[in-house]
Amino acid sequence: MPETPPKQHAAVQDFCAQTETNAVRKLVPQEDTLLNIETRKLLSFWATKKGVSAPELEYRARVLRDIAVRRGKDGPHAARAHADRARQFMPFAALKGYHELAHEQEFVRQPRRDMTDERARILSETVATLRKGDRVRAVHYENGAYATACGVIAGVDLAFRSLAIEKKRISFDDILSLERLQ
Repeated sequence: MPETPPKQHAAVQDFCAQTETNAVRKLVPQEDTLLNIETRKLLSFWATKKGVSAPELEYRARVLRDIAVRRGKDGPHAARAHADRARQFMPFAALKGYHELAHEQEFVRQPRRDMTDERARILSETVATLRKGDRVRAVHYENGAYATACGVIAGVDLAFRSLAIEKKRISFDDILSLERLQ
């Protein structure tokens, strides 16, 4: 059996008696010290202003009394720490990989352009004159689209038919245009 709090001061009881409605007085006797002034005011408000029915008012008084009993037994409720409270709002991906798949669908692949004989000859002549340390701009095919790489040549590998611009290795077959920068 939970401990009941001490009887309310006489002035507090008088104040409650003045502000309470008859419905609340019938429902919550003055001897019930578990319900404080604010709770009694709330019940009065529900009974007069909101027009809450007697059975509903009785139910609400029982709930408030149960809360008061629990609070008397367990003490006031302490809020969770911020980290624990925030954990319930962590992002959740119900469909793993869906986001990436949707972005892939948004991406429009560009078709690879055919290399003409004239363009191949110009590219071959340009590659033959390149040296390590030259600055170049290369338009090349990468991941379904054309990209531009600018930078210093780190090396030209004729055996593997590739060009290294800084740390990026580009195959000769992927290069659309190549120009030396000053």
